[in-house]
Amino acid sequence: MKSKVENLILSMSLAVIFFLSFFGMAHKSMIWDERCYIGAGKYISKTGNFEYNVFRAHPPMSFYINSIFLLPLHFDEKIYLEDDCWKIGYDMVYNSGHDPQLILILARLPFILMSMILALFVFSWAKQLYGIKSALLALCLYTFSTSIISQSNVALTDFAVTFFIFLTMYYYWKFRTFGKKKHLYLTSVFFACALLSKLTGLVLVPSLIILAFYDAIKISKSKSKNLLQALKTVLTIFLIAFLVMFAAFGFQFKTLKSTMPQHYVDRAYEEFASKFHNEKIRNAAIYSFEKIPIPFPAYFFGLGSVAFTSKEGIFSVFLDGKIFSKSPWHYPVAVFFYKTQISLFLLLILSAAFFKKTRSRDIFNECIQVLPMVFIFILFMLNKMTAGLRHILPIYVFLFVFCSKIAKQKNKWLGAAIAILIIHYILSSLFIFPHYFSYFNEIVGGPSNGYMHLVGANLDNGQDLPGLKKYMEESGIKKIKLSYFGSVDPKEYFDYEYLSSPYFQHWVPDYKPYVTVTKRNEDCSAKKGIMAISATNLQNVHMINQTCFDWLKKHEPVEKIGYSIFVYNIK
Repeated sequence: MKSKVENLILSMSLAVIFFLSFFGMAHKSMIWDERCYIGAGKYISKTGNFEYNVFRAHPPMSFYINSIFLLPLHFDEKIYLEDDCWKIGYDMVYNSGHDPQLILILARLPFILMSMILALFVFSWAKQLYGIKSALLALCLYTFSTSIISQSNVALTDFAVTFFIFLTMYYYWKFRTFGKKKHLYLTSVFFACALLSKLTGLVLVPSLIILAFYDAIKISKSKSKNLLQALKTVLTIFLIAFLVMFAAFGFQFKTLKSTMPQHYVDRAYEEFASKFHNEKIRNAAIYSFEKIPIPFPAYFFGLGSVAFTSKEGIFSVFLDGKIFSKSPWHYPVAVFFYKTQISLFLLLILSAAFFKKTRSRDIFNECIQVLPMVFIFILFMLNKMTAGLRHILPIYVFLFVFCSKIAKQKNKWLGAAIAILIIHYILSSLFIFPHYFSYFNEIVGGPSNGYMHLVGANLDNGQDLPGLKKYMEESGIKKIKLSYFGSVDPKEYFDYEYLSSPYFQHWVPDYKPYVTVTKRNEDCSAKKGIMAISATNLQNVHMINQTCFDWLKKHEPVEKIGYSIFVYNIK
């Protein structure tokens, strides 16, 4: 293909990515974790405070990214006196004097631009592996992916780690293929960036080790020399990544205790008491915690916090009509089957069926794509607190490249089948616009039936308050009864009468920080009039009374706002 035509196609694809992503988020409210994350990078750069509760779950890279376009803006100095990310982020959006929707757009925009860059890498890798036809197929799969669009236009951590995991694998493949040191150094830097984006980046550790030793074991001659070279490669990657991470945390070298908010320190002592029954071991652990300085302890604070919540599963999840107190092992598999476009499934089946005919001569090229996908599934199948699609997001970019090789086949009937699948794939993406967050495939009957199978972060993350406001204005509704699942106080958008909502949301009347509630006075009585309820609350997932809104299921909604908020008119 001539370069001009290729460049035109790339330009058009990038324009489509920007349009679908930007206008897919331009009229969506702040979603759950954005309240804590937005502006965190600006706060860190302004205060230098790494003893900050935002690190309880994630390292700082995605926070720096979401603050890129916020840095020139002036915010009230009082905002920086706080040390609670949930208050800081909310104040930066809604109490800063700036237009809240502008702040949301500026915080989300860097991820859309990163998505456009990632599309180029997906195209490039598929082209180098399988040729131009495969590259075009991979580009199409990326451009119209409902999964990618839904997660690349919000200021969360998941797209950032997806971006850097893919670039790490891409440049390691370049290093292994061409043997240039610059590719090894780029691998190391992007590996560090992945670790700095989200703890999911740790799946690269076993992936890189296995890949580095693959050739050493495969080649029969000079095995000891090859093993030594593989070890040198791994150590080089890890050492450079360590230095990058050290710099990203401001060369922080302190005790673990000194970097943790007091609430988490208290919890750590409780864990020491309950987990270490041997006094000597317990005292040694406490001494290390209190006295021994380590590099970037904020990272290990987050690692410990996430390991604890992943094991304990502190929030319930909903799957196929049932509420689980912890994520079951098959939860990420179900999410993948329900939220992935059917056309992509069929292309994957075709790619597997013709694998021997379409694979590279060197099976390493497929292994480097498959390994991260396998480890991500394993990680979240073992995780008791899996949010769903956003946690398994990195598998999709590898899947696009893996499936693209089917385009190499020169079979007329197969080509026609692929063309039909691509048309279906594109249409399934365009028809759900702009509600990509709420996409469900035909397995569950589409987005209208999605709430019967998955809710929370897979459907209803608080994103549709502007849509509900528009509906109220068009219907002449001045005040509405509302049970809402989200981190934003709905008063920022319209007047409402409070109906029972999950206790851990900061805006509910009886909210208390750091408290797990087991008893609560929830008004679950049947109501009349016009009311709206988030799909997650309709399924009672986080209600103490898990039959609280069952009475409402007997009625049909008069409207579904973005498929996530149901409106009823009960007389």
